[in-house]
Amino acid sequence: MWHFLNDNARLDWERVQQNSLLINGGLDIQTPVSLNQPAFQDYLKVKTNLAYTTLPGINHVFQRAKTGDISEYGTIETTLDPEVLRVIFEFLEKD
Repeated sequence: MWHFLNDNARLDWERVQQNSLLINGGLDIQTPVSLNQPAFQDYLKVKTNLAYTTLPGINHVFQRAKTGDISEYGTIETTLDPEVLRVIFEFLEKD
């Protein structure tokens, strides 16, 4: 936990050289869009190898969800939402 509280993710992203896709679920309450999106958009200004997208209705573990609450994880039958896979495949096809 200490690592996450003191980590500066910006330094990590600045070192990334390969094309990378950053995905944020719109219902992600563990890494909320409201906190991540401004930072990721800031990275995109200087790192053209990064792509960022937000998927509405998707939780932290990339499942289609109603609330995004952690208690939903085990009740959702789909392991990985097909929309997430589509976005990943399209990114990989471009790379």
